[in-house]
This record gives sequence, C-alpha cells and structure tokens, in this order.
Amino acid sequence: MDDMEDTVGMYQSGKVLVVPIQTEIYDETVAQLKDQITRRVHSKQIHGVLIDVSSVNIIDRHLIEEFTAISKMVNLLGATMVLVGIKANIAITLAELNADMSDLITALTVERGFALLEKIQSEKVSNFTEENDDNSEDEEGSLDDETMKNEDELDDELSEKNTETQHGEF
Repeated sequence: MDDMEDTVGMYQSGKVLVVPIQTEIYDETVAQLKDQITRRVHSKQIHGVLIDVSSVNIIDRHLIEEFTAISKMVNLLGATMVLVGIKANIAITLAELNADMSDLITALTVERGFALLEKIQSEKVSNFTEENDDNSEDEEGSLDDETMKNEDELDDELSEKNTETQHGEF
C-alpha cells in the first residue's frame, strides 16, 4: 500500500487505486473524485479502481449515476472500476428505486473486489494474447495464400513462355 493520498484518502496498492469513502458524499466531493481518479489512473497506469462505500449510509440514484460516470471514464483509460461495500439496506433501496446499476461492477468486500479485479485483468491479458496469436496466424495464413498465388502466377507465366518458345521453334 504505497503512495498515501491526502485528498479524499485514496492510495495505491500495486496497480490498483483504492478509494475508501469515509463520510457521506456530496456533489463537490464526487467532482473531486472524478478528477483525482482519472488523473491518477492516467498518470500511474492503474489497472483497477476500488471505490469502497462501506462507510457511506446514503447512496441515491444520482450518486449511482456519478459512480457510473467514473466507471466509464476509468474504462476509457483502460482500467476497471469496482464499487465495493454497498450495505444491504442501500441495495434494497436502490433496487426499489430501479436505479440503473447495469454498467457498474460491484463486490461485497474490498478483498472480493481485489479478487474480481485480478480475474478481470487476467482475462484481459489472456484475450489480448489470444487476439495477437489469432492475428499472427491470420497474417501468416495471408502471406502463405499470397505466396501461393504468386507462385501459381509465376508457373502460369513460365508455362506461357515455354509454350510461346516451343511454338516459335516450329
């Protein structure tokens, strides 16, 4: 747990930015969070962001929209955000309000959030590796096909020249 932050209490653990929110959160704080999180993800090449709301007693639809916006910003920078620690009573209220949380990844605890980020990062690396393997196979296949076409064309040209030469001799 390196790099302790004075503002909004965020700190970095490996390539994960942990943001424990210790008090109720208001619009001004959310604006600061957006700015600080996106700057940190970009400058420190962060792979994951954990926002811990286990100490927050009130989360409404507006705040969920703000967390969704932060998540999208983080995704655009190549990282993943996980919202952790939503209390049961808040989950019930948000469900009753039909709050749209479809774009958010959530976990019950910080530990589960770390595990989820690790799994997501591992899948990203695996998918990237597979895509590169597929692309190089495709490129190799294309080259082989191209080479075969060129060889066939050369054979045809040689056959034509041989035929012309043979006809010219008679």
